[in-house]
Amino acid sequence: MNAGAAVRAGEATGPIMSASLMCADLLRLGEEIASLRAAAVDSLHVDVMDGHFVPNLGLGTDTLTAVRRAGDGPVDVHLMVADPLRWIQAMGPLADRMAVHAESTATLFRCVDAMAAAGVRPGVALNPATPLAALEEVVERLHYVILMTVEPGYSGQRLIPEMADKVARARELVDRRNPGCSIWVDGNIGPDEVRGLWRQGARGFVLGSTGLFRGDGRYAERLAGLRAVAR
Repeated sequence: MNAGAAVRAGEATGPIMSASLMCADLLRLGEEIASLRAAAVDSLHVDVMDGHFVPNLGLGTDTLTAVRRAGDGPVDVHLMVADPLRWIQAMGPLADRMAVHAESTATLFRCVDAMAAAGVRPGVALNPATPLAALEEVVERLHYVILMTVEPGYSGQRLIPEMADKVARARELVDRRNPGCSIWVDGNIGPDEVRGLWRQGARGFVLGSTGLFRGDGRYAERLAGLRAVAR
């Protein structure tokens, strides 16, 4: 059994629904987290953006520390930064899963190994136009892969339709090289997208304003609906 299959042993085979906190009401973040946990969200997704790798600023170390203080449950960190090693060292102890962008570093092995050394389940994220070949050399060390279905940096974009085929091809790659590795998708994920991308092989879904956050707090209802269409 390879490393990825080992860390996945015993995990649920159903969809993993991860709530993107950049789309939450940040003025009420503690209440939002409590509501999401009560609604049985599978994990909280923390987008870290430095204004260099992507043209936006996102959540940082202090916010991640506060998220951890807000209660138990898995926390995923998505590093969209130009110097990922520095952020891995700072945030690794606070995360359960962490993904770095293949495009952000010339030393991807070093980043993956640093995440594993920090006790984090390591992942790699790819921008929409980045070929799957960027995963070839490291895929056997990964717990998950995040395929961006929009250009990273801002919420509310339309899903790029070519990404459905990319999910299917990524599934073929990991099935050959690391069957325990999960394929996640991030960007404009609603019920129709969950239904279609689940069939293509996606198992993790990062949910933002399209699928979860509508300002009315109906998280349990929406999560149940999304899980239903995945099955």
